[in-house]
Amino acid sequence: AVTSLSVAQRAASAGFWDWDIRTGALRWSDELFQLFGLDPRADVAEFAVWRKVVHPDDLAQAEARIAEALERKTPLYNRYRIVRATGDVRWIDVHGDVVRDESGAATRMTGLCIDVTDRVAAEEALRESEGKLRLFVEHAPCALVMMDERMRYVAVSWRWLSDYGLDDSIIGRS
Repeated sequence: AVTSLSVAQRAASAGFWDWDIRTGALRWSDELFQLFGLDPRADVAEFAVWRKVVHPDDLAQAEARIAEALERKTPLYNRYRIVRATGDVRWIDVHGDVVRDESGAATRMTGLCIDVTDRVAAEEALRESEGKLRLFVEHAPCALVMMDERMRYVAVSWRWLSDYGLDDSIIGRS
């Protein structure tokens, strides 16, 4: 049955997970199975399957973040890559919270996995573009300057510094 929660998860490229720490039982929403490139009718929600999905270079860090959230009594936040059976690599943001009993022992952890692959690609493209622009300005043979809306120096060419007798300590100043 289609629920509002499943519609919202699909719209957000997200999936819900719930881990009963006492029993070890793990439950994933159908959307999380799909996000991981798995079939909810054929695959099982368990840590062994999750470990196979998480990119090998990110697995130790992902497991360490879970342990930290349990130990430090903090919410879980992490970003790591997954590799689907098709070989498709996706970036996932994980947000989770630990439920504790009256003695403070962790009993349950629940949260969301959100596909942020497009966001990561856009952030990388922006960093690359900013880097190219900065290199262009800094090494231009003419006097160039970039300032923000408060007239603070953001980037200057070597020629600007030379022509005005300044050094690069002016970056960030008006």
